Amino acid sequence: MSNLGLIAILLGYLGFQFFVAQWAEKKKNSKWTNNAYVYSFSLAVYCTA
Repeated sequence: MSNLGLIAILLGYLGFQFFVAQWAEKKKNSKWTNNAYVYSFSLAVYCTA
């Protein structure tokens, strides 16, 4: 795999992480924000930022 392909996959993954974290924060009264998987996923976004 080329370096450019790897960078594109990495940027896509990080963009997806930030999108899910932002979506979960906007829906504070949703069942998704009380989910342990969404919480740990959003922590992973903040720790990698």
